[in-house]
Amino acid sequence: MSGSGDVVFRDARAGDVAAIRELLIEDSMDGGPPPSLDVFTESFHQMCAVTNARVIVGERRGQVIACAQVILIHGLSFSAPRHAILEGVRVAADLRGQGLGAQLVDEAERWARSLGATRLQFTSNAVRRDARRFYESLGYVTSHTGFRKALTP
Repeated sequence: MSGSGDVVFRDARAGDVAAIRELLIEDSMDGGPPPSLDVFTESFHQMCAVTNARVIVGERRGQVIACAQVILIHGLSFSAPRHAILEGVRVAADLRGQGLGAQLVDEAERWARSLGATRLQFTSNAVRRDARRFYESLGYVTSHTGFRKALTP
């Protein structure tokens, strides 16, 4: 658990899932209806069952105001056999611009480094120009083109 000022960054607990869901919905670009709380809760429990994944929340005065998930990947790539993937970085809309996102990403970086990751990577929707400026201000560079394909059962 770490924090700066009145915000504490810690591992998420089951009781945080509804607040995490709201943060993700608040800033969603998916366009469709959000998954139910039950679906989020099941996904949360699946992530918690894996030792190479962490769901981080930022909490202020008992309220979850930020979230992110980070997953350690063991790969065979010659450039980084152990790296981390960052997903779902969100800060409550009314609290953006106060440095909370930078603190949250720093917490994810610290965790990834502690497990031997040599790189942290993520994707961000190309239309999120503010997000791009934010990540660049933290030293991240655009390096690859991402691809996506929906897989239906």
